[in-house]
Amino acid sequence: MNKFILAIGRRVNRLLYPFGYKMTTVGYLNARDLVRLAGGRGEKLTAYKEREYAELDPRCKGRLDRITGRIESHVQGMAGLRYLEVGTGTGRYMEKFLKNPSCDAYEVYEVDWQWRDYLSKTYSSDRRVIIKECDGRTLSPTSSASCDVVTANGVLVYQKHCINLSYMDEMYRVCKKGGIIAFDVLLSSKIRLDDLREFTRREMLFPVLSPDDMLEVWIKEKGLQLEDKFDDALQPYITSTYYVLRKMGN
Repeated sequence: MNKFILAIGRRVNRLLYPFGYKMTTVGYLNARDLVRLAGGRGEKLTAYKEREYAELDPRCKGRLDRITGRIESHVQGMAGLRYLEVGTGTGRYMEKFLKNPSCDAYEVYEVDWQWRDYLSKTYSSDRRVIIKECDGRTLSPTSSASCDVVTANGVLVYQKHCINLSYMDEMYRVCKKGGIIAFDVLLSSKIRLDDLREFTRREMLFPVLSPDDMLEVWIKEKGLQLEDKFDDALQPYITSTYYVLRKMGN
């Protein structure tokens, strides 16, 4: 990786972090830069990022298939599925979910205008993909109880707790009875001081740790059923915990 790009990325990270932008292990790169780098390698953007991750940390190899596969296993046999993803970004997870022949619609919420523009152009021929207006806190354009699979991948790991809770409440609102809500977090019980020091050393200053007990209270409050809970690589050197929950109420 070009050392100059890394150095610039680290400086930009420090400037952008207070505004809530997601950062990567190789420094912040906006949509235009990342697409150009992938194109220079003759690769699709999604494949480029996953290959880059796997080269830095072998645990990342196959992570998208593992994660999306486990989520999809809970909607097997269901037809006419409507998906909604919070923070779609590069579209890596969406690309996998769209391969499900039962996927009839896919709502995209992405606050970064460059990534929204990229996704809109990349998936313009796929009528299932619906780009929604995003305010960075709610899913207000989506009707209540209208989606079968509601996900947030690598999003609740860097947002402030109040924003996370707002999104979680909204994910519950838009999910149908019997539908699935799936998201990953960085649990405070699983992060050590040495982990935080390593994040700092690598200029990965974004992690926001979620208290386990707060999540348990929210799950109980909403009457959600815990279908699955597992750990996998979020990105190189970082492991997040996925919750897969089924909505039992209205």
